[in-house]
Amino acid sequence: MVLQATSILTSPLGHRGLGRTAKFLSRWIFPSDDSVEVIVHSRSHFVVALSDPYWVLLLCPGYKYEPELAATLPHFFAGEVAFLDCGANHGYWSLLAAEHIASPMRVLAVEASTTTHSILCKHAVSNNGGFNPLHAALSDQAGTRLSFITVKDNHAGAFVLGAKKLAHNRPASREEVDSVTLDSLVNRHLPEFSGSVVVKLDVEGNEIAAMQGAVHLLERDVLIIFEELGADQGVRVWPWFLEHTDYDVYSFDTASSKFRLESASTLPELKRQSSCTPNLFACRHGGHFAQKIADYGLGGDRACEG
Repeated sequence: MVLQATSILTSPLGHRGLGRTAKFLSRWIFPSDDSVEVIVHSRSHFVVALSDPYWVLLLCPGYKYEPELAATLPHFFAGEVAFLDCGANHGYWSLLAAEHIASPMRVLAVEASTTTHSILCKHAVSNNGGFNPLHAALSDQAGTRLSFITVKDNHAGAFVLGAKKLAHNRPASREEVDSVTLDSLVNRHLPEFSGSVVVKLDVEGNEIAAMQGAVHLLERDVLIIFEELGADQGVRVWPWFLEHTDYDVYSFDTASSKFRLESASTLPELKRQSSCTPNLFACRHGGHFAQKIADYGLGGDRACEG
């Protein structure tokens, strides 16, 4: 009841404060072993632990998780497409992909945390094996052992050691995990696939290393979705695309439901625009996905204004 009431009260403010309430309730009120199964997207089964402040928000009326992806990914999944969900966590977006992509072998869900990967596997099984869960960490080289850090109260912020800083006062666990590259994933799991590829990168500071391991993939018809505009992040990945590829980078504006082609000069201002989402979209200039973005809706003037 408290969580639902907070959701309603914070809705006009974009649910600011809802996360803190969920975190408090999960830590002090909800039993650690209680969970609820919910239906996400159209028909996918997703189990939410009441002690998980990240996913328990799905139980709140009116709360929408990354609404720009819920709105646009089905558009990108049309046709012969494969989806690489890198940093898949519990498989929320892999489940959406499985509703649109017929072959489970074309939906790869990559997660480095052993504990989180076990939940990912359960979601694959409970949804008729709709996607292929893989236990690995994205990097610029395949076949190496990497240290992976999971902060106790933030499984969604887990990261490869060295990718970002860890506050000294936060309890964390460390494990060793095998590395893969985007190229090695495609070579091993999609060797005969010649269609389009959508990649969602949520690898907590390791995005550039992941892109450096995608030399051959970037030569194909591919859309890269990555998060750059979070409050705790600087601007790093977009300049890499501008310097090393012929890709264009787009933002998405929730107010107008349109994409916006950005430039190097507009990037620094995006963090200050309230209606711009953290996720950015990169694809080859003039390519298949650039056309799909135009078909969805492309704003001519600056769409992302507070």
